[in-house]
Amino acid sequence: MTARQGKQMASELLGARVTAEAAMLGAALVEREARDAVLGAFAPDELCHPRHSHILRAMAEDANDGEASDFVTVTARLMAAGVFDDCGGHPYLMELSDAAPTAAKVAHYIALARDYAAKARLRLIGVGLAEASANGRPAAEIVAELRASLDTLDTHTATPGFAPTLAEAVKETRAIDWLPVLSVEVGLVARALFTLLSGLPKAGKSTLLTWLIGQWIALGLRVLLLSEEPPDLLDDRCRELEIPRDRLRVEFTRGRTLADVTPALRTVKTDICIIDSFRGWQALGDENVPERALANVSPILDWARAGRVALIGTHFLRKSGGDEGMAHAGTTALVGLSDVAVELYRDRVPNRRRLRTVSRSSLTPADLLLELREGNYAVIGTASAVAKAEVEARILEVLARNDDPLTREELRELVEDPRPSDGQMSEALTRLWARGDVKHIGKGKRGDPYRYFRP
Repeated sequence: MTARQGKQMASELLGARVTAEAAMLGAALVEREARDAVLGAFAPDELCHPRHSHILRAMAEDANDGEASDFVTVTARLMAAGVFDDCGGHPYLMELSDAAPTAAKVAHYIALARDYAAKARLRLIGVGLAEASANGRPAAEIVAELRASLDTLDTHTATPGFAPTLAEAVKETRAIDWLPVLSVEVGLVARALFTLLSGLPKAGKSTLLTWLIGQWIALGLRVLLLSEEPPDLLDDRCRELEIPRDRLRVEFTRGRTLADVTPALRTVKTDICIIDSFRGWQALGDENVPERALANVSPILDWARAGRVALIGTHFLRKSGGDEGMAHAGTTALVGLSDVAVELYRDRVPNRRRLRTVSRSSLTPADLLLELREGNYAVIGTASAVAKAEVEARILEVLARNDDPLTREELRELVEDPRPSDGQMSEALTRLWARGDVKHIGKGKRGDPYRYFRP
């Protein structure tokens, strides 16, 4: 089986597992009997999709309170937990309930999800076996652990969070050593891992990396930069950001390729190596040909893993964009090689940048907003959380300027452009009311809508 076929098979398995989970949850939203059956088979954290875990956790809370679960109760609990938008909001809950199978068929989807979970665990065991076989351990020891892992594999109980013994042993010996990125402590850059950072031209990749270099040097970390920029430009940028240039080791292209400098890196001691950019260093050859890209990048990746060096490479995004890691230019093999793939975008707010990620680690945030504040980049939160907070702030500003209580529609008309949607307004007002930041009068029905005011 080729790597491409293996990746496709894994993707298909994950898709089928998510579909089975969605069918179960749809039935659970409609019928109490189905919900109880799903809760009897799965704990919330055992579902593979984060939004499904949140939804099932809300249903478990309903069950603990002796309530049935439906569109309204689950919505309220997801909003209270602050994860409603992350779960797809009203459209996704409606999609689940509209496509729900009958309670009689929910057992079929539970069985499917269990089977897919068991296959996923088998893949984990396979990954652990491959890694353990490459680290010099005795074959007899590896076989013994493999047998123990298979003995504990219960195909009749779904525990997607279960880590097989062999994979656990490998993970313990290769604990991830995350390095700070601005205020994010984990999930983006780590020793012995490869982080791919892609953006459109002039989106700010090099500028962001310069900020990070300054942070890492201040922490006493050694940084090696393979730069395509002119030396004078890099020197100016370091002076502007007060980065001690003598503490940064730099190799400039000067007509060389990545293949030319990689052999010399064997004697270099560093904590972080940054390649800016793969194209500038002619690191990919024909970047649309997977074999060429893999052959050119693999040597420096092997060096980084062996020396526990955090490797960061910059690249470009497709003008046409793409989902789930498919927006990076050229072959998807580069994304496949990476441990964390980051897409950098300009935000509608000029001093902001948005990061979107695909990662092997569950600790990596799916999206982040960065903002340039008083000459420093800072992480201000996930895009969805920042959007919610900004809508709330704009509502409070309008209410502060008006003495009379206002309906949701009146509030929306008074909020400056870009105006939030009706759904965003409704959800923001619900959160503000739950926290006591606003109060309302009226019965919330036609002819007597809620009218909101600051207490």
